[in-house]
Amino acid sequence: MKRMERRKQNRIKTEKFNIEYRFVADDFMTPVSVINVSETGICFLRQAPINKNDQIELMFPFKGGKIYLRAQVARVDGREVGIMFTDTTEKIEKFCLSFNKEYRLVRSENTLQNNDEGSSQNNSDIDDFLSDV
Repeated sequence: MKRMERRKQNRIKTEKFNIEYRFVADDFMTPVSVINVSETGICFLRQAPINKNDQIELMFPFKGGKIYLRAQVARVDGREVGIMFTDTTEKIEKFCLSFNKEYRLVRSENTLQNNDEGSSQNNSDIDDFLSDV
């Protein structure tokens, strides 16, 4: 049977985009690698136990400053964890603006480095942006 697509937002696949999260009632930050990003959440690869409906806080280490967003675990499928942002619209918009600005720069820098090393990796999603919330 074919799996039904339930997501309402387009996702942007990410490479080498690392963030940290903590459980709301805890101070210990856990590093994770983000697989994709949308206006409503992210998907990352877990390295520690986490459960559906857990309340967490994400920390995005942008060059312009760290951004913290509250979120809820929407699904856990093996190592993949789907996260839904639950913070204010203003904070989510700030995240989207920072992501659009800084991730594009990071991807451009990686493309230049790869081209210098002789790689011809296709970066067709570099022009993808998170739309306004």
